[in-house]
Amino acid sequence: MIEEAAGITKYKKKVDESQRKIEAAQANLQRVEDILGEVEKQMRSLKRQSAKAKRFKAIGQEIQRLELILNAMPSRR
Repeated sequence: MIEEAAGITKYKKKVDESQRKIEAAQANLQRVEDILGEVEKQMRSLKRQSAKAKRFKAIGQEIQRLELILNAMPSRR
């Protein structure tokens, strides 16, 4: 009878330990999901900034092209 009690106690300890591991894993998963959400938010912001920078560069190149054309034209005075 004592051996049975010891066996049950050992089983209960294993169950408790497993439950703690599951809870720790769930907490870690929640942290990972939070971090992932923040990284996705930053990525969206960086994509917008990248698109603006590309437009700025393209407009700058167009301005340079037009200035070259204007400077190549003979002056009318």
